[in-house]
Amino acid sequence: VSVQFGGFHYARRQFEARNTFHNRPAPLSYTQLYASGAFAGLANSVLSGPIEHVRIRLQTQPHGAGKLYSGPLDCVRKLGAHEGIMRGLFRGQAVTLLREAQAYGCW
Repeated sequence: VSVQFGGFHYARRQFEARNTFHNRPAPLSYTQLYASGAFAGLANSVLSGPIEHVRIRLQTQPHGAGKLYSGPLDCVRKLGAHEGIMRGLFRGQAVTLLREAQAYGCW
């Protein structure tokens, strides 16, 4: 959650500074507010997406003798060995980024 607020306020301050530089009113337009929210959603997704991916893999693995991972670090290691660390952890992230940018832009 702190990433969302930090991202939103960072983007908001950048737009306010840009408005002031171009001698426009300091309050943000609806488009700028939307873009600030979208930036917050993207920042949050990039950080939380891989964590959620590992969590879901751990929760949906078989129990008992068929267990695939011994813990989060083992899951990351095996994903990295099988698909490459970036591809393995960020699988499906493009759709999440599209969804979160829209959702946080409207928020």
